Amino acid sequence: MKYFKNGKVYVHYNDLINLPQLCEVGSSDLVRKGLGEGYIVIDDSNRYNFAEFDLPEEVEFFRNIDWIIDYGEIKYLNEEDLERLAQMKFLENQLLFETYNNLSEQEQDNNYDLIRQHRRTWHQFKDLVAIHNYRSGNLELNLPDELDCSVNEIIYNDICKTKEKSLIKRIIDSVNYKNSAKR
Repeated sequence: MKYFKNGKVYVHYNDLINLPQLCEVGSSDLVRKGLGEGYIVIDDSNRYNFAEFDLPEEVEFFRNIDWIIDYGEIKYLNEEDLERLAQMKFLENQLLFETYNNLSEQEQDNNYDLIRQHRRTWHQFKDLVAIHNYRSGNLELNLPDELDCSVNEIIYNDICKTKEKSLIKRIIDSVNYKNSAKR
């Protein structure tokens, strides 16, 4: 997830660590700047921390990456619209998966772009799930102090007083159930 404010961009560590695999252009300098020079393990304790980038060329680089969800573009979506967007990404991901599986072995070996696109849509879906979990109070995103999210919480609390279980909630529950069954 990324968020633009006051000429800066804030990017999740989780997105930074995926830049080298999901970008066509070199991004190792940005990863080093955002995460530091040393060895770092990205896990649940820091996955949703933000790195700050303030140079105009860095901000422009992240503005041009469409596979990282821009929180500023979706923070005021109601639950129904967020669910629709997540469902669209989930279905797009499934179609890419099926397309890849229908290729011959040789075509699969030579089709890294399809794999990359599959990973990008899955990454977007996971960011949308994280936003849903944040809104539900099940995930702390460690938003930088500079980002105002109190308005978002008020709007979300007013919208989400429905008792109907949304598709995104059902998907999350299903994933959580499968993960707990594996343990």
